[in-house]
Amino acid sequence: MTAQTTGEFLDYWLETVMRNNIRQSTYMAYRGYIENHIRKRIGGEQLIELKVDKLQRLTSELQTEGGGLAAKTVRSIMLMLRGALEYAVDCEYIIKNPCDKVKLPKLEEKEVTVFDQTDQKRLGTAILQSEDRRHYGILIGLYTGLRIGELCGLKWESIDFENGTISIRASLNRVINYDG
Repeated sequence: MTAQTTGEFLDYWLETVMRNNIRQSTYMAYRGYIENHIRKRIGGEQLIELKVDKLQRLTSELQTEGGGLAAKTVRSIMLMLRGALEYAVDCEYIIKNPCDKVKLPKLEEKEVTVFDQTDQKRLGTAILQSEDRRHYGILIGLYTGLRIGELCGLKWESIDFENGTISIRASLNRVINYDG
């Protein structure tokens, strides 16, 4: 094998190995991790020269530079990188996976604030008084717990007015088309 940069390897891994084996939204997330966070920091490094200390520094930089990324995002980036480098080990491009010894940030426990019944009623009243029919989606989400993608994927045939049920048959995602 000829000398290969980390960026070149990650492009190959994502396009050849992963693209047809993961969901489009996962592909988009991985592409974003590579382009926005990995390529500019270690993309030019030779794959065989990646060491634990370099990757630990990457983890630290991701947490601190430019306001820093959330611990969950840093963990997701590094877990993706670990998977890619595991493939590099399998292909014998590198002897061992330097990500295996990297210490990942601890996840922060965030307190979630939810609407109480008074807040729900106030929001519902405001929506029902609104002339913008698009606001009804908020009301449906509020009382059903549907995610935004599920709400956007609703069709009239998904709603059974007689039995008062909604069937989730599709979920929409916003994605960037990297194919051109």
